[in-house]
Amino acid sequence: MGFQLTKAAQKVESGTGYKQISTEASPTYAGDWLFFSNTSGSKQSISDLNANAVWQSLPAVKAKHVIELPFDKMYYYDPIAVKGQIKLVTETMLSQK
Repeated sequence: MGFQLTKAAQKVESGTGYKQISTEASPTYAGDWLFFSNTSGSKQSISDLNANAVWQSLPAVKAKHVIELPFDKMYYYDPIAVKGQIKLVTETMLSQK
């Protein structure tokens, strides 16, 4: 889809491939779209995130380019699961444009 990683995200990709960050650090890593899974299943977690000033300041949040991915569909990494995940992410992004 032609997206480029931010410099901070490129460093993560070339290293461990993942990194847990604080909400305060998210402007350094955030791109045009944000994807997350709510591993706790708590609606309060999402409510707290949406009320956070740093989160609200992100361009992707302002553009409504945030996708919550179902944890149970994103947990697996086998080829069939990954193909389904790509389809889920792509279809969700296209439906929000």
